Amino acid sequence: MQMEEAPDLRHVLEEAVEEFRRRASDELDQLLVRKRAEEESNRARKKRKIEEGHAALAEALESTAAQVPGVPGELFLSDIVRLRIKSQTLNVHSSVLQKWPYFATLLSGRWSEADILDLNLPEPCSLSDFLVLLEYMYSAHKVPFVFQNLGSALRVTLVASMLLVDDHMLADIAAGLSRTVTSKSDAIAFKTFVEAHQLPAVFASIVSMEEGVPMDIEAFKKMVASAASVNDAQKQRVAQKIIAAQVINGRRYEQAIREALVLPETGCTCFFPRAAGGGWWFELMLKHAGAGHITEVLHKLSNLIFCCSSCTGRATLQRSWQPSFYAHAQASRNPDIAALGISGLNAVLSFGHSTEGLQALCKILRQPGSSAISKKLEESHPSVLGKLLSQEVLSAISNQKPIIAKMCTDPGSLRSWATVELLQALQCESRRTVCYVLAADMAQLTPDVVQVLEATLASDT
Repeated sequence: MQMEEAPDLRHVLEEAVEEFRRRASDELDQLLVRKRAEEESNRARKKRKIEEGHAALAEALESTAAQVPGVPGELFLSDIVRLRIKSQTLNVHSSVLQKWPYFATLLSGRWSEADILDLNLPEPCSLSDFLVLLEYMYSAHKVPFVFQNLGSALRVTLVASMLLVDDHMLADIAAGLSRTVTSKSDAIAFKTFVEAHQLPAVFASIVSMEEGVPMDIEAFKKMVASAASVNDAQKQRVAQKIIAAQVINGRRYEQAIREALVLPETGCTCFFPRAAGGGWWFELMLKHAGAGHITEVLHKLSNLIFCCSSCTGRATLQRSWQPSFYAHAQASRNPDIAALGISGLNAVLSFGHSTEGLQALCKILRQPGSSAISKKLEESHPSVLGKLLSQEVLSAISNQKPIIAKMCTDPGSLRSWATVELLQALQCESRRTVCYVLAADMAQLTPDVVQVLEATLASDT
C-alpha cells in the first residue's frame, strides 16, 4: 500500500515544482516587462523634457529682443566716431555726438569711420570733464549731475558751453553746480567765473551777483520758522531766496535752518504738518542737512506718530514729505539718505508706501555705486522687505540671492509676500530657494502659487 503511494507523491511533488517554476518564470517575465515599460517611460519623459526645453528655448530666442529702458536700439547701430582728446582716443556712437550742435556740424560733411576728430577743450578742462557729459548722454534715465566740488562743476560748464548743449542739459548742469556753491568764497569764485566767460542765462540765477550782507542769525532762524508756519507759497519763495543768499555766508546758517523748527519730545503730530509748511521746511532740511540730522528728526517723529486714534499727522506727513524725499534721494546719490527710505525705524519716508517710492528705489538701485543700498536691503527685516520688493525693484537688483535669503528667514512674511507675479520676477536660483521654503506649509498657499511652486521644483526631479 505504501509502495503505491510513493510514485503518486513523487508525481505531486514534480507537478508542484513545475508549477513553481512556471509561476516564477511568469513573474520574472512580468517584472522584466514592467522594468522595460518603466525604462521606456523614463526615456520618453526625458525626451519630452528635452523637447520641451528646446521648444521653450526656441520661443525665448524668437521673442522680441528686450530694449534697455530709455536707450533707443538705433544707438548701437550707428557709426562709431573716433574722438581724440589730449592724445587719448575715444570711440563714441555718432548718434550720441550729433545731438550736440558742435559735432552735428563737424559730422555733416565728408567724414568716414577711419577719420579721427580732434577735440581741443578749453583750459583748464580735461578728458574727465568731457566724460561727465558723455556719461549723461549715454545714461538711460539722465541721472542728475553730482559734482565733487565747484572747480569740477565749472570745468564741465565750460565744456558744455563750447559744445552748445541743449537747454535741458544746461539746466541740469546748473542745478548740480548750484549745490557746490556752499560758502562766500565759492560765491566770489563763481562771480569771477561768470564775468570771465559768456555763460547761458540759466546760470545767472544761481547766486546773487551782489555780495550779500550777512543776516542776524536769530532773525534768520525766526524768518525760517515764520515762513514754515504760514504755509504760504509766495512768502516761502521770498524766504527761499534769502536763505539761498545767506547759506553761502557760513555753516551756522545751515545749522539755524535745522534749529528753526523745534520738535516736541512727545505729543501729537497733528500739529506738525501745519508747522512744517506742507513739507517746505523738510525740503530745506534735505538740501542743507546731512542724513544724520534727518535721522534725528525722524527719531523724534517716531515718538509722535501713534499719538492718538484720530491723528491725521502721519498721513499728512507722508503726502507732504515723501515727494521731496524721493526726488532728493535719487539726485543726491548719498546712500545714507536713500537708506532712510529702507529703514524700518520710521515709516514716514518708506519707499514702500507708494508706487512713486518704489519707482524711486528702482532708479537708485540702477545707479552706479548702489551696492550700499543693496547691503541695506540685506540687513532689513523680512516684514520690511515684503513692502519693498515689488516686481520692478526685483528687476533692478543685480544679485537677488542674499536679499531673498534674508526674506526666507521668516516664512510667515514670505507667504504674505509671495504672489505669482513676484515669484516669476525672481532669478531662477532665488525662486527655487523660495519655493522650498513655501513647500513646508502648502496648506497656506493659493492654487496659483502652488502651480508656480510645482513648475519650479519639477526641474529638480
